Amino acid sequence: MISKRIKELAKLVPLKKRIIDVGCDHALLDIYMAKKNDKILFLATDISANAIKSAIRNIHENNFESRINTFITNGLDGIDLELDDAIVISGMGTNTIIKIVKPYLEKITDIVIQSNRDIELLREFMFKNGFKIEKEEVIYDDRYYVFIYFKKGSIKYEDVDLWLGPIIKNSDNKDYFEFLLKKYNKMLLGIPNEDSKKKIIQNRVDILLSLIQK
Repeated sequence: MISKRIKELAKLVPLKKRIIDVGCDHALLDIYMAKKNDKILFLATDISANAIKSAIRNIHENNFESRINTFITNGLDGIDLELDDAIVISGMGTNTIIKIVKPYLEKITDIVIQSNRDIELLREFMFKNGFKIEKEEVIYDDRYYVFIYFKKGSIKYEDVDLWLGPIIKNSDNKDYFEFLLKKYNKMLLGIPNEDSKKKIIQNRVDILLSLIQK
């Protein structure tokens, strides 16, 4: 059964000529999308040979050998990126994701990322390297997941766009805002009054409260 996370992730992936799924695991995203889009090619990659074996088995069982290729590699190493490619990286930490994409930023035009942690750092890195947020979504599936579609382009963002998201901040996802509010309130308790960071976190609390009370 396909998880809610994969279904929602697929909605953000642009329908380019080829989709490169980095860290594909069992290739469930690729198979799910291949069933819905019969003209797109997929490249499912993973650093784990065992993961690729599982992916190949699932691809074969669904008869998608002609449309989903597999490749054992570290991140994007050894892949000939093209302008018509869309890249997907999901389920890793931001530091790992940055290491993967940093050498190839000039060749990347469209990339969808779901990071398990440090989303603010991810947004900041992508903004500084010439990407804008085309779409973003937050869902709950046993935990919160934030999906972001970055596209080549430059827009001036505010501080709130880094930590909350330029699109998410205008959504009506009050459950997510309340989740973040609890997180930041907890952080406030551990910050001394004289610490300059306390003012920053308090400002985020105030913004979240205003969004919840809308």
